Amino acid sequence: MKRQVTDRLFLTGLSFLAVGVAYFEPSSLSYIMLRIGGFWARLCMLTLFALSVIALLDTVVNDILPQRFTLRRTLGRRRGIWMAIAITYGGMAFVIVKYGSGFWIAAVFFWYAARCAAIAFLDLFYEYKPVILDPSTSINPTIPAALGDE
Repeated sequence: MKRQVTDRLFLTGLSFLAVGVAYFEPSSLSYIMLRIGGFWARLCMLTLFALSVIALLDTVVNDILPQRFTLRRTLGRRRGIWMAIAITYGGMAFVIVKYGSGFWIAAVFFWYAARCAAIAFLDLFYEYKPVILDPSTSINPTIPAALGDE
């Protein structure tokens, strides 16, 4: 499961930076979005922070540390964590668009959401890649394993 470690670390770092900028940089559009957006903007930021902590722990323990250290709960839910981060980024972009803070900052958050969703998709793809590419195996046992088998 050592795929996309740099992407995971980069995106969790961006998530922490996005939260930090939104709370501590008064000249940023994220700060303005957080102040104008009210409850929903704060919910998105706090959710993003919590999910980023979980994703960082998952990446460090399951991908970087030796094999004897594992977080089994996060390992099985990895795709869900990254999709939740993607949805949170999308929610932040919608809050920005709703309150008119700026199109381009919303586009940046949509870009982050797309990358997080791509990580989740690639995890799913690599998990089932041997099944998909090996013609001798079949996902459905009622379907013949290879063409021509009866």
